[in-house]
Amino acid sequence: MSVCAVATCKNNKKNSNFIFHRFPHELSIRNKWISLCKRGDRLAKTLYMCSQHFVDSDYTRDLENELLNMEPRKKRFLKGDAVPSQHLPLQKIRSNDEAKVGRKIRYTRKENQEIVNNVLKSMQTMALFFYPFLTNKNYAK
Repeated sequence: MSVCAVATCKNNKKNSNFIFHRFPHELSIRNKWISLCKRGDRLAKTLYMCSQHFVDSDYTRDLENELLNMEPRKKRFLKGDAVPSQHLPLQKIRSNDEAKVGRKIRYTRKENQEIVNNVLKSMQTMALFFYPFLTNKNYAK
């Protein structure tokens, strides 16, 4: 299944009406596309990017259908030097290893918070138990 290579894009061929374009073979343009994806993980061999990331001027015109006043074709073709410019992430998305470290830190914080909450609950229970004894004048002597 074709999935958009842009790190923050969730589009795939199955659940969207976008056109999916293969990454260009020319290395200079391909490397631009890859850098704009801002992915921290390894990329697949065959990459796709959805049409959401391109503007109309990135596409070739369908002159034949325009001249014959026909409906434009559904399949659109990118110009050879087209570079994505829309809906791109501003910074690199963390790799899987960095995400695992972040998850471990969040899990440890959650465990620590649960320990603190349990200690506080125990202290409240003890305070409620001893409060009558501490406030009764007969026991205070």
